Amino acid sequence: MANVYNFFKFLEDKADRRVPLRLKLLNDPESITEKDLYVKGTLDLEKTNIEILPDNLDIEGALYLDYTPIKTLPKNLKVGGTLSLTDSSIEKLPKDLEVEGDLNIRNTPLANKYLDRFSVGQLRWSNKEAYAEDQVIKSIAYLGGSVYLHK
Repeated sequence: MANVYNFFKFLEDKADRRVPLRLKLLNDPESITEKDLYVKGTLDLEKTNIEILPDNLDIEGALYLDYTPIKTLPKNLKVGGTLSLTDSSIEKLPKDLEVEGDLNIRNTPLANKYLDRFSVGQLRWSNKEAYAEDQVIKSIAYLGGSVYLHK
């Protein structure tokens, strides 16, 4: 991955082409600028060792953090599509989290916790028995989203 990063870094230096945020996060997080915090498409960090994301991250598409050791999300995170955290180590969601698509927390420490005060299109978790279906639907309904329970 370092060779790919170096290639993009060369292009950035010589041809004024930006290094993709994914490569900066994994190889040189100190080089992330405010301009990098807006991602026009999807950010796929699935199966990486990512533990921290920068505050004020705005992703137009989906954010995939499946199978990562990440425990918390940054402040003021906005995701225009799906936020998938399946089999991650996520323990806490920020209250200012905005997710326009699905929020997938299957097989995470959050799967059995009550979630409130964030905007979500659909909520998915694996332990359907933790809450009665009607209780979950009522809890999420005020957010204006739908609920899909996945076992």
